[in-house]
Amino acid sequence: MKDLTSEQIRKRLDEIERKQHQHEARDLDAELKEVMLKGGDLDQLENQQLDAERIARRLRVEYAALSTRLPEAEKEEALAKVEAMKKIMADQPKRIKAISKEIAPMVDAIVPLLREATSIMRKRVLDYKAVSRVVAQQRLPSSVLEEAGSIKCKDYSDALNALRTASSSTDGIDLSDFLAISQYNVGLDFDQNKVEV
Repeated sequence: MKDLTSEQIRKRLDEIERKQHQHEARDLDAELKEVMLKGGDLDQLENQQLDAERIARRLRVEYAALSTRLPEAEKEEALAKVEAMKKIMADQPKRIKAISKEIAPMVDAIVPLLREATSIMRKRVLDYKAVSRVVAQQRLPSSVLEEAGSIKCKDYSDALNALRTASSSTDGIDLSDFLAISQYNVGLDFDQNKVEV
């Protein structure tokens, strides 16, 4: 009984209850009366009934013992589960620390680059505004802007989109801080020779 799991104990308790109900449904006196009327073997029937009573008594004792054992088994299983979880959790801080050490150099490398990209993008927007203003004031042909291909931000946009794509596969990890510079790429309309920021 000590080796039974809580699930096995519950199944056995259900089985005992079914057998007890079957035994309680029997009318032993009526069975004896029927055998007497038919002239059957009373000794054989009485022996069968005695065996049934012994089994019923044994089942009652087993049921009581299993009912006592069930909460103990559940507690032991819960403790074993907790201990297993604690072992798994014990390794998590070590792994997090190791990952943090691996990430630190990456962050140290990417943050200055992002700052530089942001600074360049701000300067490009201001420069484009200035050029657009001169073109408008002096009524220069729009081809002046079209010829200034270096002003366009396609390379920057492509790099930013690559970063967005990488961040979308992080399963919920928020990389918004690293994408903050995207705001400087919103509203640029080079085809219309204007800038909206």
